[in-house]
Amino acid sequence: MAKRKPAPKPPASALADKLGYRLREGAFIAFAAICMFMFLALASYNPNDPGWSTTGIGGGVLNAAGITGAYFSDIFFTLFGFMAFLFPILLGYRAWLIFRERHQPEQFDWLHFGIRIAGFCLVMLSATGLSQINVVAVAGMPEGPGGILGQLVGESCLDAFNITGARLLLLALFLFGVTIFTDLSWLRLMDETGKLTLAAW
Repeated sequence: MAKRKPAPKPPASALADKLGYRLREGAFIAFAAICMFMFLALASYNPNDPGWSTTGIGGGVLNAAGITGAYFSDIFFTLFGFMAFLFPILLGYRAWLIFRERHQPEQFDWLHFGIRIAGFCLVMLSATGLSQINVVAVAGMPEGPGGILGQLVGESCLDAFNITGARLLLLALFLFGVTIFTDLSWLRLMDETGKLTLAAW
């Protein structure tokens, strides 16, 4: 009886591509879970919960994400104010991009990764500064609408450029940071918006 020939082994490149697909799918699941946890913790923040900047009032933890969510939301609101919500939003956007491009072969590039991190930092610096100088202080935020980072950035920009110059500078940095982090083309967005408006009209 003739022996069956073993099936040919797939080339190394095919195995690497398959592994890359699986890793991207796993990264999407992880990013999505982290994003939902962050949003849940921030949305259910309660200043009476124990946290990094407060000991609480001694009752039960009201945060929907438990004691971990209470500490997390307190730290992020203290540092970034309302702009803490940008973390789950931007992370969710990157997770969606990973899911959308999961079948495209791509190698990790440290340069692109560094550019993404730089864009994210620009977004957070400018957004917290804008929030600090434009949003009226409200109760519930440990360190104001822009957090500690917003106070540093906003006050420094006000001292150097006055209110109008500070707003223009921070807005330009915000748009530039969003462009770097998300690969969003504002000109293309305006063009598509105009086309949709004309089509709807």
